[in-house]
Amino acid sequence: MSTEGNFSIMRNKVRNILVRGTNWVGDAVMTLPTLSAVRQNFPQAKITVLAKPWVEGVYAHCPDVDSTIIFDQQAGFLGSRYAIIKKLRNQRFDLAILLPNSFDAALITFLAGIPWRVGYNTDGRSWLLTHRAMISKEILRVHQVHYYLGILKAIGCSAESSAPRITICDHQRDKANRYLSVKGYSGQEPLLGFNPGAFFGSAKRWFPDRFAAVADRAAKEWGARCIIFGSTHDLPAAREMASRMETSPILAAGETRLDELPGLLSRCLLLVTNDSGLMHMAAAVGVRVIAIFGSTDPKTTAPYGDEHTVIRSQVPCSPCLLRDCPTDHRCMKAISVDDVWQAMVEKMEEIKITR
Repeated sequence: MSTEGNFSIMRNKVRNILVRGTNWVGDAVMTLPTLSAVRQNFPQAKITVLAKPWVEGVYAHCPDVDSTIIFDQQAGFLGSRYAIIKKLRNQRFDLAILLPNSFDAALITFLAGIPWRVGYNTDGRSWLLTHRAMISKEILRVHQVHYYLGILKAIGCSAESSAPRITICDHQRDKANRYLSVKGYSGQEPLLGFNPGAFFGSAKRWFPDRFAAVADRAAKEWGARCIIFGSTHDLPAAREMASRMETSPILAAGETRLDELPGLLSRCLLLVTNDSGLMHMAAAVGVRVIAIFGSTDPKTTAPYGDEHTVIRSQVPCSPCLLRDCPTDHRCMKAISVDDVWQAMVEKMEEIKITR
C-alpha cells in the first residue's frame, strides 16, 4: 500500500489520540485489532474513540480504549457538528485516526484543529488529511481487518494482524446467566445460536423457514436448546423463524442491548448466522461461526479466523453487494437446509475434539 504526506510522525510527542470509530457494529468489531496496534505503537498515549451511539458499546469495553465520546446527532446536522467540534477542540488531541472513509469524518477533525490527521485518501478529503493511506485495487480486496490496519502504515507504525477479540466481564456473564435462567434454560443442553436477520438488506438474509428447519433438527437430534438473536430491526425475521419451529426456542431478538450480547453469545457452542455485526461479535468472543453469505464478499467480511465456516453458492451474480436482490435471490435459494446442517455437524465434531 502506498502512502502520501510525511511518512512518519514524532510518536514520542503523541500523548492524546482520537480514533473516529466506524458506523456499523460489524465494522467496529473488525477495527479492534487496529486499536490494539494503536496502543502498541503509542503506549504512552490516551486513546479516545468518537463513536455513534449504536456502536459505542463495542469500543467502550475494548481494553485498548481509555474513553469514548458519543457522537449524538439529536441537535441536527449542523448543531451536532458544532457541538462535537467544540468538544474535540477542548480536549486538545495530537493525532486523529480516521477509520471511516467519509468526508465528514475528516472535516470534523480538521475543524477541531487536530494537528495530525490520518485516513484513506477517499471521498475528496485528501486536503483535510496530513497523512494519507492510498486506496488501491489490492487494498479493496483484502479482509477488512487488514484494511483498517493499513491506515496505521501511513504514519510509519507497525500494524501486525490479529483476530478481533472482545473480553467479557463477570457482570456480563452473570447477566447472561440470569437471562437464560429466566427463559427456562437449565444449562445442561447444548446451546446453539441463530441469527436470521441482517441490517444491511434482504439480499444478505437466508430464509427464516430454513433457519427454523436446521434449528429444529438440532433440537431433536442433539437435544439442543436454540436461541434466536437479533436487534429490534431483525424482529420480523426472528419471529417468523420462531413461529415456523416445532420445538421451543429462546427468542432473544429485540430483548438484549449491545453490551449484553457478548455474554449471551459466549454461552453458545456455535452460531449460525447471516453476514452481520452479530456474526463478527460472536467470532470475537470465541464462538464458532457458520456464516451464510449471499450478496456480500467473504474475502473482505468473513468472520476472521480459520475456525469458522462460510457457506455460499457459486452463482455468477454473487457477490453483487446490493441491499435487495433485483432478480430471484438465487444466491440464497441455492443454499439448502442440508448444506447448513452438514456444516453444523462438522462444526460440532470439531468442538468435541477441541473441548
